This record gives sequence, structure tokens and C-alpha cells, in this order.
Amino acid sequence: MEVWKCVECCKTHFAGGKEHPLAEHQRNVWMELKQVPAAYYAVAGGGGIAQAGTADGELHFQIYRHEEDMEADYLVQLYKYDYETGKPLEGAGFDLYERFDDKEEVNQEQDGRGEIYEGGITHSPVMWDGFRLAASLHTDRNGHASYQSEKSYHYDKTFCDGHPAPVFGEVPEEAIDEETGEVLNEEEISNAKAANGELAKNWLACVADCENKAGEGTHFHWIMDEVDEGTIEASAGSGECADAGVTESTDPDTAYEKSGCRADCQETYEKFISMKYSYTFVETIAREGYVLHGSHNDDVPIEIITTDASQNGAHGVFGGGYSRDITNQSVLIGSGLKQQTLSHEGDVWAKSVDTGAYYTEQIKGKAEKIFSKRIIESVFWDEEEEETATASNGDREMAGTATPSDVSAPFEEARKPSFLFHFTRNFMGTLGGGREQREELESDDWGSSSQMFTRAYEEALHSASEGEGVEKGPSGNYSH
Repeated sequence: MEVWKCVECCKTHFAGGKEHPLAEHQRNVWMELKQVPAAYYAVAGGGGIAQAGTADGELHFQIYRHEEDMEADYLVQLYKYDYETGKPLEGAGFDLYERFDDKEEVNQEQDGRGEIYEGGITHSPVMWDGFRLAASLHTDRNGHASYQSEKSYHYDKTFCDGHPAPVFGEVPEEAIDEETGEVLNEEEISNAKAANGELAKNWLACVADCENKAGEGTHFHWIMDEVDEGTIEASAGSGECADAGVTESTDPDTAYEKSGCRADCQETYEKFISMKYSYTFVETIAREGYVLHGSHNDDVPIEIITTDASQNGAHGVFGGGYSRDITNQSVLIGSGLKQQTLSHEGDVWAKSVDTGAYYTEQIKGKAEKIFSKRIIESVFWDEEEEETATASNGDREMAGTATPSDVSAPFEEARKPSFLFHFTRNFMGTLGGGREQREELESDDWGSSSQMFTRAYEEALHSASEGEGVEKGPSGNYSH
């Protein structure tokens, strides 16, 4: 196969006859095949399946993705009454303070199985020390005030199809010359065995890549029970055609269950909604004719309540203290951009508010860390693909204007939305009977095992979610 690219623009274009950047010129692909395989390329939109295969042998591999948004709601309320008459008091103002008790449960370094990863938390702020000012409320005509603190988490992980076995090509029987006893088709047999061996080796290498990725905690690897790994290992050495089991990818729902991704998603959700936060109120505006709560020695103190999310039952318990106990603590105001200090002197609450550069820089730093990580992940394949394309096209150059190539179109169209990859035995066998040609093919997108896994994984990151979401709990339970 030869790939030609334009190195100098001759300005013989229909569009005005002007010079165009070389990067916009199409490449010309030329191949001379002794035996033309019956190869078919098909692309389906949406779920996205691209296929390249022949009847002689192929290898299927697919990676799926599951993502969903999880919510955890923390509902708190209070009633303000006249101590003597029991009459509800409207118009009293309260500040609600919030503390994150289970922040140690958040993994600030990396995602993993059953982990709550800081980068997946989508509410703000995520982490803080002590109590923060969450909201300012006023009682209604019934003396009632309430607040719903909404927490959110984005789950996003991948899982494989269970690694269907290769479809090995038939190895022809020996054709022997009756007079000389010479094997007439020895090269054909050798090529067939070599192709089968490459299929098996690529399957084994893809399995190893998948296992390694699963070790990071955000990908799930498994092998179908119907696939015989021992048979594939034997074919990697002998090149013989063998039945190693199921050769088609498992459907997404089954793979989601058997890979362990479904169980991990459920575990993550249960952990997220069970995380504990503490809440308490401080009165800041007294109803006309009244004094602030806490001004009298016999005022009932306002408790600190610790609770899990509404979706987990909102099991509120006494937090071991009262609103008066949060004095002289730095607390983070809602957006995370100010620092407020509470102090208590006699019967008067005092506030001082300053712009908190410390908190601003802290939040900014975390955001930059998470953002840069996502950018690196998103461009990983583009950089690798560009390097591969540069290497494969750098050997052939021809002066002049390259003509459009119809030969390359099926490859490009099949690769764009592809989530299913086939390693084609006949394609390799036809192009490469010799060792040198086979090694060259191993660096191609379709032939390399590492490319097979990497490309499938990168494509899966941009695919639609597969598998049912977790069953969500109710969002309207008050902790107290």
C-alpha cells in the first residue's frame, strides 16, 4: 500500500485557482492486491457500530460507557413561636450554617471503585472546614422557615463487552504433488496460520490492556464464561483454526451487569446519599417587639442536627452541640468567595465580613486541577492519532496536486463513530505474507492490540450511556 500526499500546491483548483494550505489537500491511497477480499464497512448512527471484516477471520471488541447524575438533598426546617402564647412569629430572620462531617470520605486524588471522587462532585463548594453560612431565611405567617441543600455527583465509568473469541480463518489442507511429494500450498498454509496466530495474540494483548485499565478503578473488565482462553492461547502458538467460543459482543445491559459496573454504580450512589452534613440556625433578626433568641439565659438552645440525605431516609440525630458552640469559627459563605467570623459577646451576636482571598485561591486551584485533568484526557487520542498519521504518511511524497481518493473513504467513514473494532485476518494475510509486512501492519489502527483497546476506550468516552440508572430515593424528606 502506498500513501501519497501533496508537498507543493500547483494552484490548479476549481475554487479560484488560488493556493491552498497543504493540510487541506487530500491524500491518495494506492494498493495492489493479489487476492481482493470481500470486505464490507458499515456505520450505524447513534449507538455507533463500525465493522471491517471478511469471512476468513475477524476479532470483535467493544467498550461501553455508563454515566448518570446523582442527587442528594438535605432538607431542614424550623418553627418560631411565642414562648408564652404559642403564637407563630412571622418575619424572624435566621442564618443557616452547614458543616461537612464526612469530607474524609471524598477521594481528592483519583476516582475508583465505590469512591466519591472530588472531580465528580458538581455542587459548590465541595470541601470546607467548620461551619459555612449556607442561607439566610425568614419565617412565614406560620412561623415556619425551611431550606433544601442540594448536592450532586456525576458518575462516569466504562466497561467491556466480555472479550468475544476471535473468528479464526480456515487453514487449507496440504496439496501434495503426486510425483515429487512436494507441498504445493505451503506458503498459503503458513500465511493462514500466521494470520490466526496474530488474531489470537491480539485478543490476548487486548485482554491484558483491558485488565490494566481496570486496575485504575474507572473501567470494568470481564471475560465471558463461554470464551475458552486456553484455546486462544494455543492458537497464538500454533495458528490452527479452533472454536474458542462466542464470537459476538455481549449486549450493553448484560455487560453492565456482569462486568461489575452496575454494582459499583449502586455502591457509589448509596455512599453519596449516606454522607453526613450538620445544620444549625442562628437568629439574626428578631420579630418586632421581641429580642434575639439566646438573649435570655433560659432560652432553649438551638441544636446542631447531623443527617444523611433525604434519598437515604434523612436520619437526623443530635450533632453533639448547639448553635452557640460555633462561635469564633471561620465559616464559608454560600459561593465560597467570602470569609465570615462570628463572635458572641454577652447577649449580642456580631458579624464581620471580608473578602476571602484564601478561599478564592483554594477553590480556583481545585478547579484548575480538575479542568486540566479533563483536558488531558480529552486530547489524549487526538495527539496519538496525529503522531500515527504523520509516521505512516511520511514515507511517500509526490510533487503536484493529489487527487481525491475513493479508496480511503470507507476506512475514514468506518472509523469516525466506531465503538466495535474488528481485526481482519484476510486483510492482513493478503497484504503481508512476510514478517516485515506483518510488523508494519501491527502499527496500523486496525492491527495493533494496544491501538484496538485505546481507540475503543477513547470512542466509548464520547458515546451515549448504556445500562439503567440506579433507583433514586425520595427527595422530600426533612431531617428535623
